[in-house]
Amino acid sequence: MLSRKVLVIGSGPIVIGQAAEFDYAGVQACRALREEGHYVVLVNSNPATIMTDPEIADAVYLEPLTAASLEAIIARERPDALLPTLGGQTGLNLAVELHETGVLERYGLELLGTPVETIVLMAPLTDSSLMALLPVSAKTTLPWSPFMMKLSTATAPG
Repeated sequence: MLSRKVLVIGSGPIVIGQAAEFDYAGVQACRALREEGHYVVLVNSNPATIMTDPEIADAVYLEPLTAASLEAIIARERPDALLPTLGGQTGLNLAVELHETGVLERYGLELLGTPVETIVLMAPLTDSSLMALLPVSAKTTLPWSPFMMKLSTATAPG
C-alpha cells in the first residue's frame, strides 16, 4: 500500500454538547491511519484533548483552526490528503474555505471523506431548521441532539 501524509483537522475547543465525540473519533482515525502506514499530521487548537497526545499523530500542531494557519501548515508539511470530517462543523467549514480559496488545488490535496459539494449542500440544515421538520410529538419525546433530530427526521412518517 502507498503510504501517504494525511492532515487531520481537530475539533478545537470542547464545549458542552459538542466536540468531545469528534476528539474520540479523531483519535481512532489517527490510530487507524498510522496502523496502515500513513504519516499523520494533526492540527487542533485545544491542547486539552486526547487527540493532541504526541503518541496519537506523527506531527501535532497546536494552532488556531483558521484557513491561514492551516495553509501555513500545509505549505510546511506538504500532505497528500486532508481529512476534515473528524473536526465536526469546524473542520467542514475549514475544508470548504480551503477549497474556495484554492488552497486544496494549489497544494494538490485530496479531500478525504465528504465531498465539498455535499458539505455546502448540507450547511443550511442547522439545528433549528432540522427541528422545524420534526412532528410536534417528536419534539417533545426525543432527547434534543442534532444526531437524534437527523435520525428522527429520516425515519419520521411523512
